Amino acid sequence: MAEMLLISAAMLAGVDFRALALLAAALLFPVWALAACLLHVVRNRTSTEGDGVLFCQAVARELRAGATLRDSLHAGALLVDRVDLAAAIADSGRLGDVSSRLSAAFPELSPELGLVVGAVSNTGTAAAPLFEELGDVALATVELSEEVRVATAPARASALVLIGLPLAFIAHQTSTGRIGDLLATPGQRLLALTGLALVVVGLVLSIIFVRRVS
Repeated sequence: MAEMLLISAAMLAGVDFRALALLAAALLFPVWALAACLLHVVRNRTSTEGDGVLFCQAVARELRAGATLRDSLHAGALLVDRVDLAAAIADSGRLGDVSSRLSAAFPELSPELGLVVGAVSNTGTAAAPLFEELGDVALATVELSEEVRVATAPARASALVLIGLPLAFIAHQTSTGRIGDLLATPGQRLLALTGLALVVVGLVLSIIFVRRVS
């Protein structure tokens, strides 16, 4: 009762619907709300997608300033806080030996980055324009990924509602002990198990569809 009074007071006070929904979820389903918050934090942790862009731009800038390829790669790795990679670049005998590590560190540029470093270290060709082009490629990749994420946001939100509501109902019924009432008689048990199976199938299909479009 106290929870409903608090939610009603917040509604009358004009609290935003999204904040109100979070408040209701935290009050009525605290464990599930905490799990959802943790999932949100994990999925939205600091992204490193733009590191490849910054790395290539830094390397090109250092090369145009007259630095060697090794020093330029080292400075670029430090700029994006890849200390281990910077140490490997500084300690390597040949830059071609770290090309695979560079590709692994920046998967959005793999395998082009490793090939460019290997080729430039062997031939000594002008590398600044190549790294500028790689930076443009990485930037285009990041922008395309962001556009796809924004475009699929409504579909992912709809799937979350369609998935979350049945799961919340099942969790509520289980936590209150009412799930046993649904399984009291053979007829109810059949309907309940059929409904649960449909929910599970819908959950699996929704996850598959969301992962494909994102």
